[in-house]
Amino acid sequence: MFFEKYHSFEEDEFYFKIFRNQTFPIHIHRSFEFFMQLSGSSFISINGTSYTLLPGEAVLIFPYQHHFYKKIEDGEHNLCIFSPELVPDFYRGTLRMPNNNSFTPIGINSQFPENRFLQRAFLYNICGQFEKNRIYAESSSSADNNIFDTMLLYINEHYLSACHLKEAAKEIKYDYTYISKLFKRRAGITFNQYVNFLRIRESQKLLSNTKKSIEEITFLCGYTSTRTFHRNFLEITGTTPTDFRKKIRTQGY
Repeated sequence: MFFEKYHSFEEDEFYFKIFRNQTFPIHIHRSFEFFMQLSGSSFISINGTSYTLLPGEAVLIFPYQHHFYKKIEDGEHNLCIFSPELVPDFYRGTLRMPNNNSFTPIGINSQFPENRFLQRAFLYNICGQFEKNRIYAESSSSADNNIFDTMLLYINEHYLSACHLKEAAKEIKYDYTYISKLFKRRAGITFNQYVNFLRIRESQKLLSNTKKSIEEITFLCGYTSTRTFHRNFLEITGTTPTDFRKKIRTQGY
């Protein structure tokens, strides 16, 4: 899983596009994400809950819910990513999370809203339809959101070098045990697991696109031991760095 910094800190972010057969790995960000199937079908996982979307069906993903999607049958879907500040009456500081992210919206068109008034009308229409008969559970406080944001930024800045929770705790001036539990609760994985996901993801890019040796890649990706790198790579990808590179070359990438 990785943190999408791009879709996280702009208070007026509004991203809207129609995609065909998109597949995207597990990730999290601070923005809402509306995904509506137009044709074909897709598989989506949100915080470990699986959904199969058919034409006309949609999900609304809340801030910090980890999610991924992949196509099942060829087709198109709407994707709209928008910051919480654009729907303040609906957002409520992420103090609630839905028990179910799926719904079947009515009258949602596929045309890009041309100005900020139409954008907000478009978004509130989505939120209003999602809200019907929805059950929510209490979530974390806004203070926790800010701490989590800071931790994610810290990781993004340090994961290719030394990146330890104790150092992060010192930098953001919070108790080690508290932020350790907070991170696990919000991300669904530990701080170290998240760092390793980012490092292995970076190593895959280098294995695919460069001729650097595995030992060089080990240290470029923040590891101090090739043994640790191999172990984590195998655990996360199901294969070794050597076999991964061979497969990439065989496929002609």
